[in-house]
Amino acid sequence: MRAYDVGGNGILLLFPQGGSLQPIETPGGSIPPHDGHGPMHVAFSISADELEEWQQHLTEAGVSLEGRTQWPRGGVSVYFRDPDGHLLEIATPGLWKGY
Repeated sequence: MRAYDVGGNGILLLFPQGGSLQPIETPGGSIPPHDGHGPMHVAFSISADELEEWQQHLTEAGVSLEGRTQWPRGGVSVYFRDPDGHLLEIATPGLWKGY
């Protein structure tokens, strides 16, 4: 995996094909598998105070939440799939040094 700063406004993550085919267990939770071939992974930044509202919105819309991770820097990631099977993530600040 490679992580690149995006002008101080976020992080671009590049994963090698086949590099994340299994769930990744962290002390803060489980990250579902995602890869550079087939279903993709996209993360959207949200503010910490929007997290509960987004989780409620997704649940009410019938979207199954696949995972939630509490990161050491304080951020939270919530994972779910779009109708095509792509892994989507909403993430609050505190995941990376630059976010």
